[in-house]
Amino acid sequence: PLVRDKNGNDVTDQFTVKALPGTLTIKPRTVTLISESVQQVYNGQPLTSENITVAGDGFAEDEGVEYNFTGSRTLIGASDNTFTYTFNEGTDAGDYQIRVQYGTLTVITRPADALYELTLTGLSDTVLYDGSEHSLSGMHISGADAADGGSDNAQDLTFAVNGITYVLTGLESTVSAVNAGTYTTNVTGTAFVYDMDGNDVTDQFLIYTRSGALTVEKRNVILTSASASETYTGRVLTGETIEVSGDGFVQGEGAEYQFGNGRSIVGVSENTFRYTLTPETSADNYNIETRFGTLTVTNRDAKYLVTAAARSAQYLYDGKEHTVDGLISNNVTIDDVTYIIEGLSADAKAVDAGEYEVVLTGVPKVLDENGNDVTDQFAVEVINGSLTIRDTYSLTIRFVDEDGEDVADPEIYRFEEGESFGPVSVPEIDGLVPDFDEIISPSEGMPSTDLDIVVVYRNPDSTPLDTEPESEPESEPESELASEENTTTEVETKA
Repeated sequence: PLVRDKNGNDVTDQFTVKALPGTLTIKPRTVTLISESVQQVYNGQPLTSENITVAGDGFAEDEGVEYNFTGSRTLIGASDNTFTYTFNEGTDAGDYQIRVQYGTLTVITRPADALYELTLTGLSDTVLYDGSEHSLSGMHISGADAADGGSDNAQDLTFAVNGITYVLTGLESTVSAVNAGTYTTNVTGTAFVYDMDGNDVTDQFLIYTRSGALTVEKRNVILTSASASETYTGRVLTGETIEVSGDGFVQGEGAEYQFGNGRSIVGVSENTFRYTLTPETSADNYNIETRFGTLTVTNRDAKYLVTAAARSAQYLYDGKEHTVDGLISNNVTIDDVTYIIEGLSADAKAVDAGEYEVVLTGVPKVLDENGNDVTDQFAVEVINGSLTIRDTYSLTIRFVDEDGEDVADPEIYRFEEGESFGPVSVPEIDGLVPDFDEIISPSEGMPSTDLDIVVVYRNPDSTPLDTEPESEPESEPESELASEENTTTEVETKA
């Protein structure tokens, strides 16, 4: 060993140096690993922190550990921010005394003004009335903080907020209806919200409910009557068919129709009708519009030809005035339709034998059965009539006794030439017997001259004369009657 003084001089000789052994002690480093404490408002996402504070002696240069963080918290509350560690390669665990200190992970309830706001709305739908039952069940979820919404079934409604999925249960909304109207889909029940681990997080949500509506719309039905056209026939033109358009009636439902009076005269009118819904059909389920077709009757190209004929009459001359007037018939029937002819008159009067024309005067007017003037559809041929007073001849029968005195009032008859008459019975006179009992005309009938027949009543005790009655012209000279072929045969008698 060498010993030097402070000035560097070798003074070894002044010393006896005794060598004794010593010790070298390297103490392990004391290290405290502290995980971070953090806090957040509930947001449905795990709260973690991977920050570590190394306290104490720390690690030697180029030495250390790796960390594995296991601490996490999602629900309201606090828990350790746990972790584990392993020594890096080149770091000897014996060189360190390591203590672990966990921080705290704290999740707090969302403030009242920051709760997740959700709105649960009953579903809405619009359908057309079809006679069947329609049902609406379920809800729609929405809200400013809802990133996604849906309309699952009423008991398990899944939604997401900020990428975190939740399930809402406890509410339902359902409604059923058949008839037209608006039916409210109220949301009822108590809401519960669960995260996907089944944790109840209802307190972090503010839930509103709104009603939806099921609307069953009325069916729009258009009822249109048929249009029809024809040339005038006098018959009633109808169009008793209905076109149903628009949405139409539901099967098994409908209406019955009552049509108007149609149209029979020239012109255009609406084909009116009324309807009555069948017992199975409710007016509340329909909006019904009626549209009328048209009924058109046009003028005839070829008019109906009809005849208006004045009456005719024949009378035997009797010295009196005879009259004939009017038409044979004011009515005319065509195709079972009856018309009345008005506006014409005819009149003739006469006393003396002869033929007189019965002239129709005026302007013919043709009326249908309802009193409508349909003259334009007719050509009326006017035919005059006649009044005939035929010549007649008198047959005068006198009843006298043998002295030529009247025993009864005479009987006077008038006959046409050739007209047969009789038998004419003679009256009975007490105490007297007529030359004959009956008077009949000859086979050729009444001659063209006046006749006088005298029936003589006799005493039964007297001798009867020739039973041939006396017959002589009333106004002709006897010589002219005697010259006529029938002067003695113009009457026959029966005793």
